[in-house]
Amino acid sequence: MTAVLDSDETVLHLLLCENLAVGTRVSGAVEVPRRPRPDAPKLVFDDPKWPLPAQVIARGEFVANDWADDPAIGMWAEASHPGQDAALMAEQAASGLGVVAILATHKRLTVSFPRKLLADQPKAPAEDRGSLLGRAYDYVVSSKTGWDPEDPVHVQYSVPASRVAGIGPVMLGRSIPAPTFVRVAFADGSQLYVRDDGVGRGAMLAKEMNRH
Repeated sequence: MTAVLDSDETVLHLLLCENLAVGTRVSGAVEVPRRPRPDAPKLVFDDPKWPLPAQVIARGEFVANDWADDPAIGMWAEASHPGQDAALMAEQAASGLGVVAILATHKRLTVSFPRKLLADQPKAPAEDRGSLLGRAYDYVVSSKTGWDPEDPVHVQYSVPASRVAGIGPVMLGRSIPAPTFVRVAFADGSQLYVRDDGVGRGAMLAKEMNRH
């Protein structure tokens, strides 16, 4: 069953991670790209929408936050154990196969993606499957894998707002200029980083979503 936002929920931040990999460093062990859990929902596409990170990053052979210099990585979790909030958020974010967002409301912080990506979307009638109409319908559903302000939101996972200590921009890595991320700090000490696209698309979408 799809969990959706409540009618009175105000979207404060929409941190997009589109066509980028999710990575984690939990108890010192690095996993990137993070793969979906076995019980992750089935999507309308099977192949992850992310490029592979550099092997040196995938092997964990880097210092501090140097993973941020790899443009293939859009989300990263730092946690001391797998039960911390940042680790759980990143684990669930892998379910979106590269089309996912961290959505913050006044009630909670969620791992979300467009409802249209779920494979249980209504299909064209069986008699139309081989027709031009049926093939066009499938193409439209499967090819629209980006966020749209009017898209119904699927909430894959959420934590209460009370467990979020703060959200704000940070610059990481050694590149010049340094990559900018939005850091979500959790009360349990774990941290989640989401790459900032630099044009504020997430902020604009969040504003548009509140109008509907």
